[in-house]
Amino acid sequence: MRRWQRLRAQPERGAAAAVETAIILPLVLLIMLAVAAAGRVSNARDATEQAARAASRIASAERSPSTATAAATGAAADELRRQGLSCSSIDVAVNSAGLRAPLGQDAAVTATVTCRVSLSELAFPGVPGDQTVTATFTSPVDPNRERS
Repeated sequence: MRRWQRLRAQPERGAAAAVETAIILPLVLLIMLAVAAAGRVSNARDATEQAARAASRIASAERSPSTATAAATGAAADELRRQGLSCSSIDVAVNSAGLRAPLGQDAAVTATVTCRVSLSELAFPGVPGDQTVTATFTSPVDPNRERS
């Protein structure tokens, strides 16, 4: 009988547990949202770096600065699409001064890719804003390749 009395003497925790859950649940959801947003930005950063690498490699193989810029822009857009990243805006800047270097001289082409990623595409509705991600990569130009 004493055991029954001890169990009966403990207060019920039903209401307290509900209040604790109501306080903790929004905090847990907010942390999950922050982790998802950080993951989205990290994936965008990786994809943008891959796009910058592809753009600089393609541009360094061209013979003139104008065709290098056009080829780099196309390569960056293709790589971002292949990586599954949808940017609200893409900007590709190419420093193709290395294509004007004389034969036999070391030269390089640098491509900078900027992608504006919308955070509203997350699984959680109502996430505001965009994140701008930029990556730069430099590729060498073949010193013995003919240039225009």
